[in-house]
Amino acid sequence: MGFQHGKAIFGGRELSADELRELPRAQFEAIRDSLYKKPEIEKSDDPIDRRIAEELRSAKRLVESVQEELNQQSAQAKRLDAAEDLIEEIADIVEAQDDCEAISQSDDDLKRRLLRRSIDGVGTRCDNQSDSLEIGSRIRRQND
Repeated sequence: MGFQHGKAIFGGRELSADELRELPRAQFEAIRDSLYKKPEIEKSDDPIDRRIAEELRSAKRLVESVQEELNQQSAQAKRLDAAEDLIEEIADIVEAQDDCEAISQSDDDLKRRLLRRSIDGVGTRCDNQSDSLEIGSRIRRQND
């Protein structure tokens, strides 16, 4: 199955709405993943970072299995989707060689939460990059 001009294509023909509803969730995820490829981030050499990322991805798979069981309950499935996406983003950040760069490429809300200053005004080690991250974020939004 391919994806062309916003339509699912199977065997050279467009899929009907009924056929789309019958497709397994995994095929929809494959279509989504093929459309939204994240830029490759250099992986960390630290084995602990890689192991934590593996554990987070394992937790993500558990959430996915629970999600399949609860698929009929839409609100819970949406919350599980959000948790799954968050776990994957955090795993990518932990696993990255330069986690400040990985944070800069993450979702704006997550980026704000990770880079916020503490109550006593202490910043993060990515603070010296936060101004450039904000500028880069604005440029990306303007280009979209």
